[in-house]
Amino acid sequence: MSILSTDSAHYYFGKLTSIHNVSEQPAKGKLIELRGVLDSLFKELTSKEQQFFQNTFSRSNFIFDKYDVAPDLREEVHGLRIRANDMVHNAGSNASEDDVLAGMRALALAVSHFGNTPEPTELTTVYGGRPNLTFRRTKKRNHTHVQELQLTILKVEHDPSTPYRTTLFGDAENEENILVNLYDSKDEKDLMRNWFATVGKQLWKYLHVAFYNIQLNEGTENVYSTTPQTIMVVEPDYLIEASKLAECFDRNGLNPNIYLLGKFKQSEGNDRMMLGNVVNSILDKLALSPGAKQMDVRHDPMNEQAFGLLCVTQQMGVHKPELLDKMHHDAAPQVAVIQGVLEQYKKHILLIEPTYFSTKYGLHGRLDMMAQDPEDSSRKNIVELKSGKAPGIHYNGGLWGNNKAQVQCYNMLLESTFPGRSGDSAILYSNSSNEGMPLRNHSESVQLKQELMTVRNYVVLYDFMLAKNPEKVLPKLNPATFGPLPDFDREALANLRQGLENAASNNSLYELKYFREFIGFIAREQRTAKIGSDEVEGVAGFAALWRAARNDKRNNFSILDYLEFSQLTESSEVHLSRGMLSDKMSNLREGDITILYPLIEDDEQAAIKTQILKCNIKKITDREVIVALRSKTMDTGYFKKYPYWALERDLMEKGFDDMTKSMASFLQAPKVKKDLLFGKTTPAFSPVSYAITGDLSEEQRTLVGQALSARDYFLLQGPPGTGKTSRMLRNMVHNLYSNTEENIMVMSFTNSAVEEICRHLSAAGLPHLRLSRSGSAPNCFHQLAMHKTVGELHELVQQTRIFVCTQASFGGFNQLTKFKKFNTVIVDEASQLLEPHLVGILPLFERFILIGDEKQLPAVVTQADKYTKVQSPELAEIQLTSLKNSLFSRLLVICQKNGWNDAYGMLTKQGRMHNDICDFVSQEYYQGKLQPIREDQFAHHTTFSPQSENRYERAMAKARIIFVPAPREAVAKVSAVEAKLVGGFIKAVHKVYGPDFCPDCVGVVTPYRSQIATIKRGGHVEGKIMEQVEIDTVERFQGSERDVIIISLAVNHGKQMQFLESLTDDGLVDRKLNVALTRAKKQVVIVGCESVLRASPSYSKLLDYIIDHNGYVNIESV
Repeated sequence: MSILSTDSAHYYFGKLTSIHNVSEQPAKGKLIELRGVLDSLFKELTSKEQQFFQNTFSRSNFIFDKYDVAPDLREEVHGLRIRANDMVHNAGSNASEDDVLAGMRALALAVSHFGNTPEPTELTTVYGGRPNLTFRRTKKRNHTHVQELQLTILKVEHDPSTPYRTTLFGDAENEENILVNLYDSKDEKDLMRNWFATVGKQLWKYLHVAFYNIQLNEGTENVYSTTPQTIMVVEPDYLIEASKLAECFDRNGLNPNIYLLGKFKQSEGNDRMMLGNVVNSILDKLALSPGAKQMDVRHDPMNEQAFGLLCVTQQMGVHKPELLDKMHHDAAPQVAVIQGVLEQYKKHILLIEPTYFSTKYGLHGRLDMMAQDPEDSSRKNIVELKSGKAPGIHYNGGLWGNNKAQVQCYNMLLESTFPGRSGDSAILYSNSSNEGMPLRNHSESVQLKQELMTVRNYVVLYDFMLAKNPEKVLPKLNPATFGPLPDFDREALANLRQGLENAASNNSLYELKYFREFIGFIAREQRTAKIGSDEVEGVAGFAALWRAARNDKRNNFSILDYLEFSQLTESSEVHLSRGMLSDKMSNLREGDITILYPLIEDDEQAAIKTQILKCNIKKITDREVIVALRSKTMDTGYFKKYPYWALERDLMEKGFDDMTKSMASFLQAPKVKKDLLFGKTTPAFSPVSYAITGDLSEEQRTLVGQALSARDYFLLQGPPGTGKTSRMLRNMVHNLYSNTEENIMVMSFTNSAVEEICRHLSAAGLPHLRLSRSGSAPNCFHQLAMHKTVGELHELVQQTRIFVCTQASFGGFNQLTKFKKFNTVIVDEASQLLEPHLVGILPLFERFILIGDEKQLPAVVTQADKYTKVQSPELAEIQLTSLKNSLFSRLLVICQKNGWNDAYGMLTKQGRMHNDICDFVSQEYYQGKLQPIREDQFAHHTTFSPQSENRYERAMAKARIIFVPAPREAVAKVSAVEAKLVGGFIKAVHKVYGPDFCPDCVGVVTPYRSQIATIKRGGHVEGKIMEQVEIDTVERFQGSERDVIIISLAVNHGKQMQFLESLTDDGLVDRKLNVALTRAKKQVVIVGCESVLRASPSYSKLLDYIIDHNGYVNIESV
């Protein structure tokens, strides 16, 4: 058998040898590294398969079945995986040297088998002659009751003659060839409680299912059966929000379809919803500050509730203060109720909106309040606030079904986090008409727990089926068959159904296929973000928080650990110092949304064994990290309990929700708008009635005029250094503001781009409002809402004509378009936005202008390329060939193919790069059109002297772009030789610049975090110099520039080239290489292994160009 190339086989053998040769690493660390090799091996073996694999277990089973691999090899590989996983997930687990040798042997056997390549002597001499080095397992003991079984499904059988039973076949973590009988209750009223067989029929191969309280059939070793007490959880690492599950418990019955509808419907605030939010804010304020005066929605700044209140008090664009009077009147009686309840907990420690995860039940949730008994740490009381009318005390235990379900979810969260927890679980009905019993307790219910898990399993399967076959799920959005539904959702369901029917009635079917393709795409992105995928390097998913080894996270630079608590400020900012144990390397940055948790040695799952502290990074240096907590009720004592803390990135699911809702909005948009975006209608233009003014070149002036003459849309391509933001966007806004009465929305992809736009607008004297729920700028809505009343904000919004936001933050402010008419939206960085980001937004405006460059970095997509390719002929007609491309790039192709030349234009004059750098980029990527704009960009190369005593300076004097070859090294993604070369060039630049050396002088671009660490830790450059040198990936460098750019490629194997490049669909442009080269103003230095790079046509062309222009440099002989 040979499904692995000889080159790859030798690569894996080399990895095993290098792991063995690190003598100072403990056996546990080596075994975890072997797990990484195992993951990589089976990822490569299945790289061409269309099947989705969540983990190595399902991936290896697929390969074993497909190629009928012998049982002995299967058992060795599975044994290694199990043993290595035990190192990661079980605190205190240790490994022996024999474990490491057995793991090396198992991997070497697998590589040899699949690559048809003999094991190298340097490995066989290490573990040869040791028959005891094996992972073959002994039989398990016979039990009748099993508390937990984790199953990976290999086959599902359902015999129609036994409708109450479904049988699953699969493997568990420690045993194979398991059979699980799933039984439904024969009592129809218990179906949602014990609906195991019915749910089982919906399952498929390689899904992961957890069982709790399951029975091992007596007299068997591997046959299990569900019982009335069993809990079944499909894909428990895929966490579902508790409140979304509770919404499925309608007063007319349980219906998981409500969750599905919630993915698509737009959330529009109403007075009832806003009253609930205001009352929750009252609870927060009174809990934090007992005795505080009542919050007055009429006269007080309303902070995070301000925009919602602004929307619900609008009628036809007119602010109605009497609606605030009514809300204040309705909220006033609830204050006394809340105060009375808080009095009961006055001696308790109150936590407001604490967050918890349960990887047992696959849930996450945020409680309104938890009251911790100060004398009994196990007693934790749940208080969930509801401002609506309570049911009668004799109805369903005095609780609405959805409220009861929500609190039951919270019970399960606390049960998972704090085993043995006791305490009340209560709903606080703060409305005064509650029969004098505002606080109503819910007793733990096994039946409700099972019902919740049944509903949860269905919604997880919906998400997974949307990722796999959306056409099988979307028919459920049919009012005729939908099932129980709240009255207020009926219109949303009817509108969505109408949109689907209209799309299906389109003769060419491209509209329905377009919708389905992108819904599947979004669902796959969301699934990957939550539970990861080993198909794409570096995509571990949020579940890595509890699944991945801390050492793996350090190697991936995805964690900041061994942080020491310094102080907690009054504004709930936590100051953490980075001591000797804290690694200075991390891919976390200021502004990142993160999770802070106590670091417990030898407990890899410490993050989920306590309250989840959600926060964002305010400041990060080599010495300190400052984070702002969302929860305002933490105290210093809590942080002092733990010597060390860890910080990891949080998952923000809102982005996926917004994309799904955007697609639903597009489906229901006017046909004329959809036809424009599908390229079925020629965009219209009319001459502007005013002269275009501003600090513009003739080309820029022409393009601004062309853009503003568009009645439908215009696409502006801005190659590197052409001033598309600093000149073009600013002058577009200036001309619209000065010559029309239009309201203008300006959007961009990143916060940093929005900040840059705001700086340019401010410098031009253009008043604007930044739409954001966070931020410290004085014109940011978040800041203004802390100081202005709702009425004052209304006046400000009405007076403002320019609004700036990220595409993501617009989702929280889209109701603005309901009461304020916008003519133009200008989208910067449009080529970094996916189609679902924009297609639901653009129809809200009369016209749009997209600014971008499809030849620079695209949007970040985590799923494998094979899932993004579009095969449909109907979609090819609208130029949709890849789901990961931007709307900007698709519309550009449409305009070019149809000859709609008025609808697009390209800036051709750049003011950044010297001509010698620009020349290659222009010829290869921009058809020779990109040219320097200033004379000094043609100046002779005099910065560095060819007579210098420093060889690195002499090397840079040879040409503006030089290549320095480095040898191929044994370890992937790391090159110590390149790190030394980089250090030499940094010191040479520092010497030449002298006192003028600053952060703008030199930057280092490298594709791998491990190489960043190698360069920083190499000790080749003094620390004070390195502090002024940014060393990062090309993604982090986009949008910035330096005098000198040094590129360290660190590729030692051909396999790495596919991750090094980001090719356009036609394969002609490497977008990463384009961005890396064009960050430089005066000099580019490239170091790398030529023999590996030559495998790439893009790099081969670049190397030939460098050779032709005297830039090939051997540093030893220069």
